[in-house]
Amino acid sequence: MIKLFRNTRRKLLAENKFSKYLAYAIGEIFLVVVGILIALWINNENQERIYEKKAEVILKEIQRDLKKDIESSREVINRFITHDSIAKLLLWDKLTADEMFADESKSYGIVFRDITFKTSENGYVNFKRNLDNIPTKYNSISNELKGLY
Repeated sequence: MIKLFRNTRRKLLAENKFSKYLAYAIGEIFLVVVGILIALWINNENQERIYEKKAEVILKEIQRDLKKDIESSREVINRFITHDSIAKLLLWDKLTADEMFADESKSYGIVFRDITFKTSENGYVNFKRNLDNIPTKYNSISNELKGLY
């Protein structure tokens, strides 16, 4: 193909047909520009596809973090319920401190464990780090996540 263009160019210049050569040159430039634009379009589509996949991975990580946080919060709530129940038994004199510590088969020892809850933010941190590359269709999710975290 290049050989054909080269031969055509030489032939037109040899015959001193400058106007035809100019039309040919403009056509060749047009073809090069179209080729570059097509290559850029393909590159942009591939880049968007990569960003889309990365966003899906990050959102799945956030989903796993949220599920883990929900499970951890259930454990904390259950521990508070147990503390509350034991406190009510103590206040209503249905359980004495001696009884509470005498029977080791009952789980009164839970009262002395620390209650801590820490959210898992790895997915959201990753999301914020890649915020510039997240496709625009996830903007509403982005705003909701900002409010959540």
